[in-house]
Amino acid sequence: MKIRVGTVSKEINSTLRPTLTTEIDVQIKDGCSFLSPVLIFNENVWSESYNYCYIPKWGRYYFLHDAVIQGPRWFVTCAVDVLASWRSQILASSAYVARSASDYTLDLPDPTWSHGSLPAVTETNIPIDGLSATGAFLLFTASDDLQTVNTEIPSLSVYILTGAQLKEICNYLFSSDFFNAATAGMDTTTAALSKTFFNPFQYVIKCMWVPIAPTYLPATQGQYSVNFGWWESETQAPMINGNYSALTFSFTLGSYTDWTSRSTGWTNDILYIPGFGHITISPEYQGRTIGGRVVLDLASGKAQLMLDVDNKIFQSATGKLGCDIQLSSLYEDVVNDLGSKGTLIKAGVGAATGAARSLGGTLASIGHNIKEWFTGSGNYERVELTAGAGEIASQAVQGAQAALQPSMSLCGINDGMALIQQNIRAKLTISRFTRYADNHARLGGVCSQIKTLSTLSGYTEVVNPNVEAPATSAELLQISAFLRGGFYIE
Repeated sequence: MKIRVGTVSKEINSTLRPTLTTEIDVQIKDGCSFLSPVLIFNENVWSESYNYCYIPKWGRYYFLHDAVIQGPRWFVTCAVDVLASWRSQILASSAYVARSASDYTLDLPDPTWSHGSLPAVTETNIPIDGLSATGAFLLFTASDDLQTVNTEIPSLSVYILTGAQLKEICNYLFSSDFFNAATAGMDTTTAALSKTFFNPFQYVIKCMWVPIAPTYLPATQGQYSVNFGWWESETQAPMINGNYSALTFSFTLGSYTDWTSRSTGWTNDILYIPGFGHITISPEYQGRTIGGRVVLDLASGKAQLMLDVDNKIFQSATGKLGCDIQLSSLYEDVVNDLGSKGTLIKAGVGAATGAARSLGGTLASIGHNIKEWFTGSGNYERVELTAGAGEIASQAVQGAQAALQPSMSLCGINDGMALIQQNIRAKLTISRFTRYADNHARLGGVCSQIKTLSTLSGYTEVVNPNVEAPATSAELLQISAFLRGGFYIE
């Protein structure tokens, strides 16, 4: 019987079909299986280097396992190579591929490889133009000449102040200079009574700090006097003329390599944005350029963060960038002055009863018209308090005490401002576990897909293979065992 023999380098679990060019005649030992035949070689045609053969009669490839010499002949034991013999049928089959050296993903965890107990961590700053630790203060006030530049926040004047300007305004409103200027020309009793009706801080609707540079806020071109009710301070500041501010940024998420995996547990990408905290980004966006947009609502201080890839938003978060500032409206000089003058007022040192009647006789109407009353503008004639206004004076003192009582509070800020200032930098923290002894060529990577095996190459593991071939049941069992345990498609 003619066979082809040769010396080959081939894995036992490989579908490789070597090229064999040496053809010789051999005999078959009686009583052997054609799956593991014993071939008899004459000494003159045998070579100890032979390790593989093909028997055309049976259409199968064989490994040469062992050779025993008996006289002038060699008795060589063979074992069928089922992967090479039925290569065409194996590659034509489709199966669920667990691992593959040519088609694998790093998105799924791979328990085959060991990794370090601690990840490698890198931290990168993400610059966001306009984000500022100094920021700006937004002061919302009501005034008699309402500067409604911002039509989105009607009936309010919203000023953009620096820290120095806010301090300047507070110092002015807390001082006696403010009241002395407001009551200039009045006798001491009239001036004391006027102070009971004026609490300029009651016209402060809100004060808020935002971590955004003033140049990045929607502001008027000109400067305006900061007004409180009927009073006009000497501080000049621009005003808000929009209802939101938007900051944009972008960054590239570090790409994984063959020594890391994108799957959860192997890699962790966390973005920190002030006011929003830490945000975990899905590993699927590694290697991509990510755009970001922070939109701050200037009325409430609430903000929204949106992350996108190719202008498609894939993640969003809500936060708060505006930090409310609590301003005090307790004036010791006013209260003390009122206390010293209260007895004189109650005693009826004097007031023009007609003027009181012209105001309607109630504190509510006085609150609307007191400025014109004391300054003599509008429909009112300036008067000085003389005698006969004890009842009105008593109501004035009670009204002053009621107005001051609810607003006795310390001047301060909430913790949000300090926290944001201390962590004003946006940053990206990437943690990567490193795999050791990673060799996809030898053991492949996670595939977890149904594949036609002819589309793959290299190391492959199959779950529940089903190869249809005109082979013996023993051969089919061997084929299944090789495919499940791992084989090389060559």
